[in-house]
Amino acid sequence: MQIEVNRKEFISALNVGGSMAGRVKTIPILEDMKITIKGTSAVISSFDNETAITKRTYIVSSTEDAMFCINPRNLVNILKTIKDENVSLYVVENVCTVVHSKGEATLPVEPAIDFPSPAKEADAQVVSLPCEGLFEWFKRAKSFVASGEKADLRPVLGGIYFYVQNGEVGVASSDSFKFFHDRMQVDELSNVAVDALITPRSIDAILEVINGNETVEVSFGKKSIVFKVADAMVMSRLIEGAYPKFKVVFDRPYPIEVKIGREEFAESVSRATLSANMASMLLKLTIEPSGKIMIDSEDLFAQRKTHEEVACEVEGGSLEIGCKGSSLTDCLNTMDGETLIVSFNDHKSPAMFKESDGSAKAAVCLPMLMASNK
Repeated sequence: MQIEVNRKEFISALNVGGSMAGRVKTIPILEDMKITIKGTSAVISSFDNETAITKRTYIVSSTEDAMFCINPRNLVNILKTIKDENVSLYVVENVCTVVHSKGEATLPVEPAIDFPSPAKEADAQVVSLPCEGLFEWFKRAKSFVASGEKADLRPVLGGIYFYVQNGEVGVASSDSFKFFHDRMQVDELSNVAVDALITPRSIDAILEVINGNETVEVSFGKKSIVFKVADAMVMSRLIEGAYPKFKVVFDRPYPIEVKIGREEFAESVSRATLSANMASMLLKLTIEPSGKIMIDSEDLFAQRKTHEEVACEVEGGSLEIGCKGSSLTDCLNTMDGETLIVSFNDHKSPAMFKESDGSAKAAVCLPMLMASNK
């Protein structure tokens, strides 16, 4: 069989469709991607036993329909070194020969019959959603997901919660130090009630598929979720378990309100974190009604100390609260715009970050007890 491809377009499709290959070392066939040729259409698929991704592209020509498996990194590395616009691939038995104007290279192929296919759920509920909103949500939510031992102890915190409920579509994620939540209203989904806990290992693949598209078809199943656009699809197995009732954190009253410049505040937090104790990363925030927020950090052992002051507008009173520097940074980095509204209750309650334009996006940083507040 001879396949002629546009080199750049084929590389782009291989990078997407083959992105799950090689993640499972115990199953040799999953080191490869599967390529399915039908006429002038090529579908590239890969699977890591949790997440499957497929990408459709169009080729110049093929002499026959076929399926075979090949290592994506090896094929892409060869194609990247070639300067020809079009390249020919000859697949005969267990060998693929890449032929170009300067020579040729051979790679081994495996039969596609051995490549596993993820199970499809027949009773999945399908909804259509705008890609742009989901792309921003998942991109931001990634940095709030628990990992390592914390995710092992509480698996539900190791995922991104995605839901449709009474016309509200939203996401939430948390590592127990910080929370992220965003939502939008889609009135035509007022009768839909579905949710899913998505493993973060699949988020990059989901972002790759939905980026640049207008709408995505999302199929919510009991054990998996599927994101499908015109030329690509991602299927991910779901994390089992009930996600915490997080909305109580975002809906509680926050009587102390600080209006502050995002960039200036983020820069001060970043500098103060450099002097914080490496184990706790504790920063002390002091809010003064006169119109400033002070940020203090200290590491007695390393003899480091930082004091920062940022001008702001304060309503509701004064407060001293301890926060983890890295969590504050993640909350600030997920916000846009020049001005933020940071709200507080007391030193035992979370600090909530919102944008001043009234958008639904919110992040919460949980407090750390300081010696003076114990």
